[in-house]
Amino acid sequence: MELIAGSSPHPRMVIGDFNATLYDHERRGPGRFGMGAAMEFSAMVDASAMVQIPSSGRKFTWSNNRRRGHVSAVLDRTFVNEDWLKSFDDCIQQVLPHFASDHAPLLVRSGISLKPKNCPFRLNNFWLDHLDFLDLVNATWNIEVLGSPTYILAQKLKALKPIIKSSSRRAFPRLDQEVAISKS
Repeated sequence: MELIAGSSPHPRMVIGDFNATLYDHERRGPGRFGMGAAMEFSAMVDASAMVQIPSSGRKFTWSNNRRRGHVSAVLDRTFVNEDWLKSFDDCIQQVLPHFASDHAPLLVRSGISLKPKNCPFRLNNFWLDHLDFLDLVNATWNIEVLGSPTYILAQKLKALKPIIKSSSRRAFPRLDQEVAISKS
């Protein structure tokens, strides 16, 4: 981690399974807290000049998934350097639910991050009631695309997005104004 953090004046983030806890309260279950490992881990964090960002969601990021002798611990963390905090001072780590691993996935978010130009498309429920909506979807969905199932799905969704957007602008030309009026 010291090599990754380096002395370069660039924002840096390190996310991962560090396989050690820093404090006694970060482990629950049978067995003893490893003071030596915690001290080594703490020294490494200090030497790298990285800080752990705040966490929300579940406390423990790892579990041995046993009924008897169940152990949970905080092994997965996100560290950033000072330059990162200058750019993203509101970043937070969210611990998501376990689903395919004994480790919980981590999601790092920041409200300061710029919204991408190709921001996600959101479907408005009222579009489903429009008479032409299903015809538009069917016409686009029936286009033949070759490739893996995931690629085919992505390409069909990509093709559908501009069609629904332009149809929506024609069918609901005053939508933005009506939303603004309803908020006031």
